[in-house]
Amino acid sequence: MRHGLLFDCDGVLVDTERANYFSYLAALKTALGESVCSTFTPQAYSQVWGKPWREWLPSLAFDAADKVHRLKVNHYADCLCRYATILPGLDAMAYWLSLGVPVAIVSNASASSIRSVVSWIAQQRNFTDIGHACSVTLSNVPIITPTGDIPPKPDPAIIWEACARLCVNSGILIDDDWAIGMMTAKQAHIHFIHYPLDSQDCGALNEQIERLLG
Repeated sequence: MRHGLLFDCDGVLVDTERANYFSYLAALKTALGESVCSTFTPQAYSQVWGKPWREWLPSLAFDAADKVHRLKVNHYADCLCRYATILPGLDAMAYWLSLGVPVAIVSNASASSIRSVVSWIAQQRNFTDIGHACSVTLSNVPIITPTGDIPPKPDPAIIWEACARLCVNSGILIDDDWAIGMMTAKQAHIHFIHYPLDSQDCGALNEQIERLLG
């Protein structure tokens, strides 16, 4: 059976929580003024971090939620440069890409956000400098995010779409969120590797992947 590696983005490849927070903060200031920002603290955002914006932003911005999100997208690229951090999971992804293993990014974030992250990574890292990743680029990696027809994780449809795009029979999901990752993998009948945000290197992750790939 041919497996694909399905990497979550935020918390596995990059840490973008602060970048997202400050881009939303700038958008809220522009759309609603300084007063609303007194309740939008880093601690408050950590409670909704990882959730689709439509689930929490309307309760803060009300009928201006769509406008705030559009403004957030405009600020996001600059905030990535200032606040985002590349994580060791990126090195693992590059390594397996270099070996010809099918790899995809599977995230609950919006497609525009992931494209911004991928563009930022490409500016920060030359994949030809990572391990054995000769001539490997991020353009080789499909990006699967929720759409009108594909609900977010833990719905298994996003996994099945990724496997179809990679032309593989099954997959291994690598996610920093234990609850969502485990539930998603269970419903999709694939393997799951929990790779938490504070992981220090990719060696242990690569060993787990190698065992599962057989």
